[in-house]
Amino acid sequence: MTRVRWAAVAAAGLLAAGCGSSAGGQQADGGSVKLERIASAIGCTASVQTDSAELRQGSCSTANQTYVLLTFASDKGQRAWLDDAEPYGGSYLVGTRWVVQAETAALKPVQKQLGGSVEAGADHSGH
Repeated sequence: MTRVRWAAVAAAGLLAAGCGSSAGGQQADGGSVKLERIASAIGCTASVQTDSAELRQGSCSTANQTYVLLTFASDKGQRAWLDDAEPYGGSYLVGTRWVVQAETAALKPVQKQLGGSVEAGADHSGH
């Protein structure tokens, strides 16, 4: 990632930190991080594909990576989605009622901005 992009990601994190957030990327009211804030921390603009009462799903891309972004209305809905998605493989950065799916290495800078933990889906490499 270029210095300019790293600077943009760092600036986005600092701006987001000044917007009433607390540790781990959660809002002060305990609610989930907004889809647009996740995209901002990555350094891209979210294109929303699903906007329902249960979840919002979008995607965004940088020069090197495409990310799938999700926010959930409930912890139960988030867990159900992860249980359905993880058998397909992939890596997931999981926070409070939000998930970012991308390659593991691409999730590390996002994790520094938003917190969360990385979960790995099923390994289909045959090793």
